[in-house]
Amino acid sequence: RIWSKVYEHVDQENIKTDFSKDSLHRISLIIPFQNRSNYKPLCIIGQNPSKANCFVADRTIYFLEEQIYNNYPEYSHLVILNLFTRIDTKKELTTDLLRPEFEDKYTEIIQNIDDVLLIFGQRDQERAYNFKEQFNKIRKILENKKTMSLYIGKDVDYPPHPLNPQLLYKKVDFRIIDFNI
Repeated sequence: RIWSKVYEHVDQENIKTDFSKDSLHRISLIIPFQNRSNYKPLCIIGQNPSKANCFVADRTIYFLEEQIYNNYPEYSHLVILNLFTRIDTKKELTTDLLRPEFEDKYTEIIQNIDDVLLIFGQRDQERAYNFKEQFNKIRKILENKKTMSLYIGKDVDYPPHPLNPQLLYKKVDFRIIDFNI
């Protein structure tokens, strides 16, 4: 796993994290950009969180910070959520993957943001993580949102992750496109 400082145009002092008291779950990560006078959040929903926080970004978050800052100036900040809140990037755990009180928190967050970028990939399930089932739980909330995905050069019926073989964190032709849920 590649870790780095946050992208240079992130307002690091004002990053907000919401971790569980036991630090096993990350409910949300709010990343404001510098030099943005507007207020328009972009909610990004992945599979499950890394340990990224106010001080370090994982490869996915750094890539998204950089690309969205440089290509989408209408967004003032990113709100990073995941289908599951458990910090388990290898997806080895089988219990305590999402606590009900966190589900309510991120549902409320989604309800208050208009634009949502989905990046959880095409897998329906990986070990104990049933992504399709969890996505179906929030699908209704997303019906009135502008849902988007990363463009990978061809039409697909899933929201690609930056690690998708067509992207592999490349910086060329980064585009967000509409995604019908």
